[in-house]
Amino acid sequence: MDLYLIRHAETDANRKGLFLGRTESPLLPESRKSLEELRCKFEAISLDKIFSSPRKRAIDTAKVLNKEIETLKALEEMDFGLFEGLTYTQIEERYPKETKKMMSQAGTYTFPGGESEEGFSRRVKAGLEEVVYISQQKGYEAIALVSHAGVLRLILSQLLAGDDHLRWNFRVDNAKVSKLSCRDGFCVLEYLNG
Repeated sequence: MDLYLIRHAETDANRKGLFLGRTESPLLPESRKSLEELRCKFEAISLDKIFSSPRKRAIDTAKVLNKEIETLKALEEMDFGLFEGLTYTQIEERYPKETKKMMSQAGTYTFPGGESEEGFSRRVKAGLEEVVYISQQKGYEAIALVSHAGVLRLILSQLLAGDDHLRWNFRVDNAKVSKLSCRDGFCVLEYLNG
């Protein structure tokens, strides 16, 4: 099966470097060009299914592929709780103790009023397993997942390394595609940010 991982097009929050998980942020008007480029990339690819985060920025990106979209909550970005809508600098200034905890407890930290990193990882892994199961049952050969940077980094790490330890080793750009070819439980990264 070919798996296409697509990060949503750029939003104002992305441009400002904000922590943004559950909060909606519309796509920038200037992202129309990148959406058109994305649409063109998929003209010659026959997708069987698109799975998307239910966030509007992901759905609006997925729509350019002109295929039925199934939304999955498991593909939502992490809930950053109190840190939603803030830059790292603002978090450091407003919550210095929490910032230190966040850095020292990397991988196990729970965002105040939000989600734990472990819970996020379990949710994304369960969502990925659901997508794979559905795809195998339906005989899909090519699927796309439209989601967010944190989710896509985790998926790349889980599929290529078997766990989450590589998640920070991948840069996942807005409105770009990464392709994995997966056969018999083994995945090969064909390209990143194509």
